[in-house]
Amino acid sequence: MYESLHNHTLISDGSQTHLEVLASAQAAGFGVIAFTDHDVFPDTATQKQLHDYVGPVKWLLGIELSCGLPTELGGSDKGNLHVLGYFCDPDEPTLKAYLKNLSESRYVRMRRQLKQINELGFDLTEKQVLDVAGISAPGSFHVVKALLQLPTSAGLIEQLRQQMEVAAETDPEVAKRYSKMMASGPVQYPYTLFMQSSSFIPMPQDTQGNAMVDMDAAVKLIRGAGGVAMVAHWYFQEDKFSRSYLERALADGRLDGVETAVFNTQNGDADCTDAINYLVTLAETNNYAQVMGIDGHYERDFEIFKASGQAERSIGQTKALIKRFSPNLTESNY
Repeated sequence: MYESLHNHTLISDGSQTHLEVLASAQAAGFGVIAFTDHDVFPDTATQKQLHDYVGPVKWLLGIELSCGLPTELGGSDKGNLHVLGYFCDPDEPTLKAYLKNLSESRYVRMRRQLKQINELGFDLTEKQVLDVAGISAPGSFHVVKALLQLPTSAGLIEQLRQQMEVAAETDPEVAKRYSKMMASGPVQYPYTLFMQSSSFIPMPQDTQGNAMVDMDAAVKLIRGAGGVAMVAHWYFQEDKFSRSYLERALADGRLDGVETAVFNTQNGDADCTDAINYLVTLAETNNYAQVMGIDGHYERDFEIFKASGQAERSIGQTKALIKRFSPNLTESNY
């Protein structure tokens, strides 16, 4: 049965509860699921629900930790990464304190993002974003989702897209990012146009807040909680975190492994085949740990993953991970 070691729920930017994700996984023919919400573990009540679960799907608790680039690449001033942490103790004090600070900083970041966005001509309120976020701390995903619900957003985004298209005619770097944006589809337009520090219209650096640490500090937090740290969907950050740099980071043991592929609704029509093949070859040639998953946010993402042509590769990855690292399996039913 298929396995996905990258999935989100309502406590970050997913659309289902933990038990609903397990039900969807079972219906889609998946045997193993890792819960990897952004910068948050489920609360005690949800953890009890998971431990009381008696269905056939194996689950393990993880996290997708937001962090800056390595310090020598500029840290959070130059962009951010996501690092998957598996088998972490959710109650480890240092990691728990970091997640609390990060959650609080999201509200500060949201207000700074709203200021920037509305200066571009949009009219998005804090309440609209919080209504979308629901029980989770507001992330950029919620800001964009709320923005796209505004009747006037489509026209303004199209104006900015046209500006970037014109700039791409004379600037090769802009052209490269524009081409990637167009391949990814409209849901990704805001991120490339104005929602990131590297966007066509850059978001101010201080929207990242002061709580975010760099990659090495994030890996240390994960390992300090007994976990295993794998860089997530690296190819979305290749322009900031090059192949040669990734290879050095893995060779130097600064990461425990790499996520080779994700397939979901949000990826649009972007063709990441070359990058996926590169990551698989890199991991297999050097015997690095590797994982893959849906990066699921919606129920339909299970079918997108199955249709990718890569799903068969997911079978057996959890056993391989456990065999390699011999982790504490307390927060799982494996």
